[in-house]
Parts: sequence; structure tokens; C-alpha cells
Amino acid sequence: MNKLFLILLLLIYLSQKKSAAQWEILNNGLHGGLVSIDFVNDNSGWLAGNAAGVLKTNDGGMTWQKIPSENTFQLSQIDFVSDVFGWAIAWLPDFGKSILLKTIDGGSSWSIKHETMEHTLHSLFALNEDTVYALGYPAIILKTSDGGENWIDIAPYKENVSYQSLWFFNSQTGVVCGSYSNQSEYGSLILRTLNGGTEWTEQRDSDILSMMNLQFTQNSIGYFTAQDDSGQVLFCQTSDTCKTWDIFSKRDNFINSFWAYSVDTIFAITSDMIGISGTNQFVERSTDSGRNWEQVRSLSNWIYSKIFFHKNRIFKYRQCVTTI
Repeated sequence: MNKLFLILLLLIYLSQKKSAAQWEILNNGLHGGLVSIDFVNDNSGWLAGNAAGVLKTNDGGMTWQKIPSENTFQLSQIDFVSDVFGWAIAWLPDFGKSILLKTIDGGSSWSIKHETMEHTLHSLFALNEDTVYALGYPAIILKTSDGGENWIDIAPYKENVSYQSLWFFNSQTGVVCGSYSNQSEYGSLILRTLNGGTEWTEQRDSDILSMMNLQFTQNSIGYFTAQDDSGQVLFCQTSDTCKTWDIFSKRDNFINSFWAYSVDTIFAITSDMIGISGTNQFVERSTDSGRNWEQVRSLSNWIYSKIFFHKNRIFKYRQCVTTI
């Protein structure tokens, strides 16, 4: 296929005096499919993607440099815990393997810490260099407490469930959300643990469908997306780690990604359809915890996958397939 993957990283400078944000294009022409971003402090951050490899910034995202590496892993998610220690999910297409990687030199080299052909890993939460959790399909919740030398599956259910998103507040306390289904019923599944996944408290709700994109701005206040049985997308807030929640808004279009900058201010990328070139996409902003939204930027017909907030800047990264 004579297709060229064009990657563009856009930067929004928020203005306190104007309702519309100013936009600046950074690093136009980076190649590869950028899919994950992470910062550990004001200056140090990483971008990763399929063919892009790993890029690093030391100035808060103003400039990016590709890290030379002999590895050819297709990274799908990264999570750094310091300037040197980081974790990643990757895919080895030639072998059909989903793998978990660790770096101890800031992304210059990666070592395989776990690999599987039975599961596709998709979500990662690294607490530190030793303790990491990961989710995958079919239903699996992996955990290591010794830096990746040993992994255990702590999922309480293996059949008729899907684990979509996770959040851990410390090594013991965490929440996993997703969905369940059987012949007569389907809905959302929430699991909570107070002892690192040894035991789980289960909660099921048939009023809303699969819960995804779990984010917490404080220890108990968080946000997630879901769907109702009519297909509408729900934006929800919880103030008790998903024991209960309020549906703050409903919409007919999709929320591709959102970032909760604070309890009140939330940014999202929305679209008519997910992952299809030519669809209408927008950056939307809410200043009342997701109850009401305003469109602050049209994204034309590019495919944007993620939104991320850092140092009063919003990073949006995208992959567009086009002929040049």
C-alpha cells in the first residue's frame, strides 16, 4: 500500500483572557503512529508509537528527539515512573505475541518481562519500578511486585467478562471496570480491591453498559465513559471510587479520549464515528465537570486518538493514512 503515515503533534496554549485557545503545530512530519504519551515531571516526557519508536522531550514538550534503539517493538502504551524506569505494552506481529517491556535507561533499551500469545494486553498501570498491573483480552489482570520477574493473574472471573480500564491509588487499593454478559443480561462490571488484588469486591449494574476510560483527579473523585441501552454515550462522575455515580451528560457522538485537568475542567476529543477518516472531530471543553460542553476546535478529517494535559498545555496526537 502506497500510504504514508503522517503524524502531527498539536499544542494548545490556553488563554485566560480569551475563550478560544491559540494553537501551535509542533514537530510536523514525525512519522510512525503515535499512540501513547507520558510525563514524570514538568520537563521529562516520552511519546511512543508503532513505527515511531520512542521520542523524548526535556523541555516540557516544546521539542522532541527520537531515542536511538535497536529494538523494533510496536509500542501501544507507555507508563514511566521516573527519568529512567518505565514500562510498556508492545506487539510482536511476526510472532503474534503481546508483551510487557521494562526500561531502566529512559527508553534507550527495553527488556521483555512477560509475553503471551493467548491474550492481547491493552491497559497498563505502573505504580513504581516494581509494582505494575495490566489488563488484556480475554479476561486477564496481570500483576508483578518484583519488577517483572514474576507475574500472576489476579482476575476473579475468566468467563463472560471484559476488563476495560483500571486505576490504582497505591499498591493495595485499586479499581477495575469493564463489562459482563450472559444469555439473559449484560451491563457494567466494577471490581475493587484493598489488598493488591488478592480479594475483590464485585459490583454489577445492568442500567449502563461497558465502563471505560477510568480517570481519578483526587483519591475518590473520578470520571468514566459508558453507554446506555439506546447507544448514547454517557459521561459520568463518581465520588466514592465507583460505588455510585452521576450521569452528567449524554451524547449521540463518541468520546474518543478525555483528560480531566481538574474536578471541574475536562477536555475531550469527540467524533461522529471512531477511527474512520473523514469523520467530524472536535476538541470539546467542560468547565462544570462534564455537565455541559463547548466545542473549542474543529479537527477537520484527521483521526485523533488521544488527548493529554501537561503544564497548561494540551497535547493531541493523531495518525492519518493518506496518499502523498
